[in-house]
Amino acid sequence: MWFDNWSGLGPLINNITFRDLYNARLNKDSSVADMVQEGEWKWSTDWATDFPVLNHLNVPNIQPSKQDKLNWIDNNGNIKKFCVKNVHAVLKIDDEKVNWGPLLWFSQGVPKHCFILWMAIHNKLLTHDRLKKWGSYDMVVCSANAMRNLIITFSSTVPTLRRFGMLCKL
Repeated sequence: MWFDNWSGLGPLINNITFRDLYNARLNKDSSVADMVQEGEWKWSTDWATDFPVLNHLNVPNIQPSKQDKLNWIDNNGNIKKFCVKNVHAVLKIDDEKVNWGPLLWFSQGVPKHCFILWMAIHNKLLTHDRLKKWGSYDMVVCSANAMRNLIITFSSTVPTLRRFGMLCKL
């Protein structure tokens, strides 16, 4: 009732405070149906003068036999049936494609390993961040020899790394 834009005037909580609800002994979790009795609003007549926005609210025709529906309004103002797919389509960000994507996300990849590598590419590994905060960042910096040994150890991936442009020449 108070937090949803069911009336088209926006959430009523933008005009009525929690203190006002408490003083009127109204529940913040009330539904619209809870606030309508015999075709009239349950709030006091004082509220009509204290909160002029309430004068613009028509009393809805409550039909207990009908099931409520949940709708989603997208960025273009279109009303759609609420589902996760529609919400994701509105909230997702279409970033540019990166050249390392196929190296990271492929069908035989172990999800845990792919996720950790993805975090490392974005410098978001918690251990890396924590060490940096503790002032021990210089401990995790690899020397050229260590990098060369690492690449030799994983020599089977070197052609793949070169193919995607991820490996510089040492």
